[in-house]
Amino acid sequence: MATAWFVGNHAAKRLSQKLGYHITGTGHAYAGIHRDAYPTEEAQLSKADYRPRNCQITISGITTELTSMLGASP
Repeated sequence: MATAWFVGNHAAKRLSQKLGYHITGTGHAYAGIHRDAYPTEEAQLSKADYRPRNCQITISGITTELTSMLGASP
């Protein structure tokens, strides 16, 4: 699984790291009214690195494979 956040968004970076994501590189995303490019940090989460928390969340619209990887119930 992959994620990215805008460079300087320390809260998003820390949250991703706490979930087990490892930074894999940099990129850019388009945002704003003029669709300007902003730098991002990119990260990936492997099944082996996923650290489930003892909490209940609700997610909709995910695939069966992702549900299985996360150890979630349908």
